[in-house]
Amino acid sequence: MSRYRRAMAADSSYFFTVVTYRRQSILCDEAIRNALRVDIT
Repeated sequence: MSRYRRAMAADSSYFFTVVTYRRQSILCDEAIRNALRVDIT
């Protein structure tokens, strides 16, 4: 398992890359993109 170093700063943002299973184009669906934007905090 990888060990990532992360800065723990308040109000910070994270950049991440998403690759879907077998590179399916589900991220072209607007409802799915909106679900990824929901703030769960």
